[in-house]
Amino acid sequence: FTEFECLLCDASTDGSSDYLADFIKTDPRFILLKQPGYSLSESLQAGLERAKAALVARMDADDISLPQRFALQQNVLSRDSDLVLIGTSYQYIDAQGKKGLVQKLPQHIDIDNLMWECPICHPSVMFRRDAVLEAGGYRRAFQRAEDYDLWLRLSSRGKMANLEEALVLYRMHGANSVTTNAIETRNYAIKAHALYFLERMGKDTASKI
Repeated sequence: FTEFECLLCDASTDGSSDYLADFIKTDPRFILLKQPGYSLSESLQAGLERAKAALVARMDADDISLPQRFALQQNVLSRDSDLVLIGTSYQYIDAQGKKGLVQKLPQHIDIDNLMWECPICHPSVMFRRDAVLEAGGYRRAFQRAEDYDLWLRLSSRGKMANLEEALVLYRMHGANSVTTNAIETRNYAIKAHALYFLERMGKDTASKI
């Protein structure tokens, strides 16, 4: 599966990504979006709004997608119009790329397992762009757990699932935000939880009036 555009959402301000200006000249599928100082949620939302394709795949700069990832996910979404998101299992790698534990995720996702955990690996997802935009996209207020906040809202738009195969190599090192900001991420996840229930209660109340 080679017919894609790759949006490089670059929020850096330290010059570390200067090489990208030359890199994108080698392949017109790669498009550089300069976003100096953007937060992650702002960067993701800007990329989402700029994207042209009906399907959007997400990944981080230090992770690796296996060659068959896009083809397998696109095939599943094309067969099931009710499916709005498909993620995958993943395998940990260290800073040098050495492979470690394979993390298997549940193939079936519903609001029940979303209530207790986040059973979706954000850098592994492919989703329907329209469904995510209709759900409100990535919210600026969420500096962490922006994915969990989105999955909760997206769950009312259709089905979500994971492929059993580990199709992403997920890099873990000392500078990972998942390790350096664990408490803050948990607090934002609690906020997403609370907002989901408040918004659901509001809709339920409005439907009875």
